[in-house]
Amino acid sequence: MRFKEGLNIVVAEKSEGATKDQTRNAAGKSSMIEIIHFLLGSNAPKTGFFANEVFNEENFELEFDLAGKCLLASRSAGDSPDRNKLFFAGDVPSFIEEKYKTQKANDTKYIPLKQWKEILGEEAFGLGSVHTKFGPTFRSLFAYFCRRERRGGFQDPFHQFEKQMDWDRNVMLAYLLGFDWRVLSEMERLRIEEQHLDKLKRELNGTGLVGQVIGKSSSLRSQLTLLESSLKQLEDDVNAFRVLPQYESIESEASTLANKISANANANTLDLRLITDLKKSMESEEPPSNDDLKRLYNSVGVQLPDVAVRKLESVSEFHNKVIENRRTHLSGDTIAAEQRIEKRKIESIDMESRRQELMGLLQTHGALDQYNEMQKEVSRVRSKVEVLKRQYEVAHKIETGSMDLDVKRAKLHQNLVNDFRARGERLDEAVLLYAGLSEKVSERSSVLEIEPTKRGLQFSISGGPDRSKGIREQQIFCFDMLLMILDAKRNNSLRVLIHDSHLFDAMDERQIANAIEASAKLCQKHGFQYIITMNSDRIPVDDFSNEFNVEKYIVEPRLTDKTETGGLFGFRF
Repeated sequence: MRFKEGLNIVVAEKSEGATKDQTRNAAGKSSMIEIIHFLLGSNAPKTGFFANEVFNEENFELEFDLAGKCLLASRSAGDSPDRNKLFFAGDVPSFIEEKYKTQKANDTKYIPLKQWKEILGEEAFGLGSVHTKFGPTFRSLFAYFCRRERRGGFQDPFHQFEKQMDWDRNVMLAYLLGFDWRVLSEMERLRIEEQHLDKLKRELNGTGLVGQVIGKSSSLRSQLTLLESSLKQLEDDVNAFRVLPQYESIESEASTLANKISANANANTLDLRLITDLKKSMESEEPPSNDDLKRLYNSVGVQLPDVAVRKLESVSEFHNKVIENRRTHLSGDTIAAEQRIEKRKIESIDMESRRQELMGLLQTHGALDQYNEMQKEVSRVRSKVEVLKRQYEVAHKIETGSMDLDVKRAKLHQNLVNDFRARGERLDEAVLLYAGLSEKVSERSSVLEIEPTKRGLQFSISGGPDRSKGIREQQIFCFDMLLMILDAKRNNSLRVLIHDSHLFDAMDERQIANAIEASAKLCQKHGFQYIITMNSDRIPVDDFSNEFNVEKYIVEPRLTDKTETGGLFGFRF
């Protein structure tokens, strides 16, 4: 199927007498939309349309212009292991080779699907180096130019699929409309932070794990104050500590000296007692009197008559000599004891002097192992202080974080408002374009309204008819056409808008005719391609103006349900 420049209408004919199973819904209109998405980077899960076994060993191909170069791209479907690769059936443009370095498989060059989407984003929308979690992507942007019914793409103008997140809608539309999408990206980051903070606050105030592990900031602050005081005292002690390498040997020497001094004192006490006893002995040692000697002498003569007895004078002299010798001996022992005492006193004075010197060193210095233990204690307490600090900061942030986030949100809101003011001409352009388009389609002007709020962008359309399905389809047509015109004006290289026939289900014939005629003129004026699929009986032939020839825009071949080979794929499955 080949498309021309400007307007292209893919028609599905309904044959007479077609059965329930032979409806235009089997012709392949929506499948064509899915194939385009598939070739432009949509996911290929192991189940689903493109995983159907009928596509085993089959490739889909798309030839199109990108950045002024013609590309022929192909992608495998079915159970192929290569379904997440994009192959180039022809020459690869230099801008792709230079930046992305294609690989080869069976002599055919390819790039991974992720890189293919980066190329499309850069060349089709000018994304360049935009790689952020909440930033614009090719797939989300392109979905506004090729909506899919099965994903709820026709529910309202501002969501390109039913479950699209608000932040994704805001960022993508801000980018397409020319506003600062980065503010909206930061708003989403802030929303997640607020959500996380709310959860933490609930846990902190309840019985959750956060409250058990962290605790209240008031309690943590008190603990931190006490612990920091202990840490400072320990650090001061360590800083004043002087290491004595020979601490243990000096401590041992001081202990030995103390023991020796004590032993000398004990020995002196014993010698003093001995001296006292010796002096008493010397005082009690007296020679016997002459009368006593006489009685002793007479007794000896009576008791021992045969023993020769010396003269009394000789006996007296002997006794005196014995006493004198005894006194001399006791006096010598006393002098020896006194000398020992004096010697010990001198030794003890010297040892006490040395001990005092050693004790002075021990009092002003410490052992290395003691210093190391003090250092370990400082490290342990310091680590505990750091843990408490973090716990306190987290608890304080949780308890007071809402105020900080409110300030951030107010600032982001102000930035968004300022951006709208600074780029007011872009908003004016979008409003005027939409009003003109809506008037051409429905013959009644509607107003596109975009409001910067604290939560992002608020989109609405007012001034038109009631909110019926047909009106919603008109709004989608006008909004998508608006995006296409703005994109073309900014010289992006996408320049294609695709609408499935579901967009026209509830529009009346006059509105469809107005939309088709208006789109043909807009394509020519702004230089883009518009592809629509439509059932033959929905083409409002009688409602076109006389100068408009719809046949010139219909793409051949026409799809039909008349034969097995009349559909898009040439067979039914």
